[in-house]
Amino acid sequence: MWAVLIAAALAYTLKYLHHSAMPGNSLTYPEGWWGWFDQGQYLRAATAFLHGDLAPQNFYYPPLYPLIGAAFLPFLPNHPFFLFDGFAFVFFVYTFIKFAETYISRIEAVGIVLATLIFNHRILEQFAIPWTTACTVAIYSFAILRLVQLNRAVQTSQYVSRPYSAFHALPFAIVFGLLVLSRPVDSGLAAVFFPGYLYFDWKRTNSPPLRLYWGRLLAVGSLLTLGFACGLALFAVYNKVIFGSPLGGYVQSTASASGYFPSQLPRKLFTLLVDTYTVFLEPRASLLTHYPWMLLSMFGIALALLSGDALKRVVAIALIVHFCLYAPYGDLLPNGLWRFNNIHYFKWMLPYLGFYAWLTVRWTVASWRTDRERLAKRLAIVFGAVFLMLTPRFAVDERMASDRVVTGPSGEASIEIDFPDAPSPIDFVDLPRLHGGFTEIYFGEHRASLDGRDLTKVRDFRLVPSPTGARLIFIRPVAGHRLVFSAGQGVDISDVGGTVPVGRYYFSIGWPHWRRDVPR
Repeated sequence: MWAVLIAAALAYTLKYLHHSAMPGNSLTYPEGWWGWFDQGQYLRAATAFLHGDLAPQNFYYPPLYPLIGAAFLPFLPNHPFFLFDGFAFVFFVYTFIKFAETYISRIEAVGIVLATLIFNHRILEQFAIPWTTACTVAIYSFAILRLVQLNRAVQTSQYVSRPYSAFHALPFAIVFGLLVLSRPVDSGLAAVFFPGYLYFDWKRTNSPPLRLYWGRLLAVGSLLTLGFACGLALFAVYNKVIFGSPLGGYVQSTASASGYFPSQLPRKLFTLLVDTYTVFLEPRASLLTHYPWMLLSMFGIALALLSGDALKRVVAIALIVHFCLYAPYGDLLPNGLWRFNNIHYFKWMLPYLGFYAWLTVRWTVASWRTDRERLAKRLAIVFGAVFLMLTPRFAVDERMASDRVVTGPSGEASIEIDFPDAPSPIDFVDLPRLHGGFTEIYFGEHRASLDGRDLTKVRDFRLVPSPTGARLIFIRPVAGHRLVFSAGQGVDISDVGGTVPVGRYYFSIGWPHWRRDVPR
């Protein structure tokens, strides 16, 4: 184990030191990632904490990660998050191996770490770049490791029935509640880990009948709630002190600027997992394109939910819930998953997904020497499941609508589009009149209104480049008859045109296709 952890620390250090965006590694951009928005905000807040400057303009993200950076800033002024992020990564590797070797050999567990982390360049760099998800990695690892310990106590009959052992739930919940101070949405997995803790606490007290366990259940549940509430209270106090409101700052700005739309969860899940091109025109960016073995992960997760033990089920549910918590965000689009490193939201999931994929392989070939008929049946089940998983697709219903360029009183050109006969609701409008670079199209300060109602960029719509110009995508399907669009600086509007495609997309079943995010 020590050799593995030393190797993990070395891999992290080498990736950090040789990353092209590490401050000082580029003469052209010496600031490195401190010139990026997120990392610049971390450093700014850490510096403000160090000097006691609590002006609201110094703080954008929740306080825990900048506070950690502030502790190291006097000693490592250009790399204040290096040591903590490295510790989080090594602790993460340790926890995964302890979890995995409950079911497989340590050699197999290390192989999964090598395949999904150490030799996975795009994921390893997400651990090297300073991200607040380092706190998520550390705290999720703490929670999973505690559940592994409780599970082992149950398996070895090390039952604990002493009343005071219920108080062990309090530090567990307090540490987990710190996620509210770093990434509030990630703390939503308390809905998975806390019931898991309650279950193992019940099992390690020799599984008494619920009528006898009721009092302890109430005590442990209250302590878990109290510990988590500490994080909520600290976050409310921080917001009140800095922004003058318990729900000010990050929570308020995220809700108003990005939007959170659970109703769009099925579409967003399919988009991010399978098809990033049909609607968002981002080729070869889906998770299945990058990691085709995730098809086996999905089967392994389903297998664990149906027939696995409690620990396998808790982690499997945590993977599902975490992905479902993020997918509804309006600004989590396939275009940013790899271009802008949004994949870091999911970096902790990779080795665990690899674990469930490997469980599928083990389950399939478990009897290859002794029972060939059983092997054939399991192979047929796995291939059949993969076949079915590859059949869903996005189908598009497009209609042509008339457009025209109009000039306002200030001389600004706008595009007006009338689509009385378009499919309703509509998901996107193609704008071949627009021309510009990716940055100008994707990040430009564009404006749009539908039937006289102003739409908000990011929350309501996004503009992405297309082979013929640009595509206006509605984050949620909208119904209307007239769209007015004004392009931001750097995007030109030509006079060539006359009709534009207006469309909606929907789920359909087609012939299995391995890569649905490849232009066809």
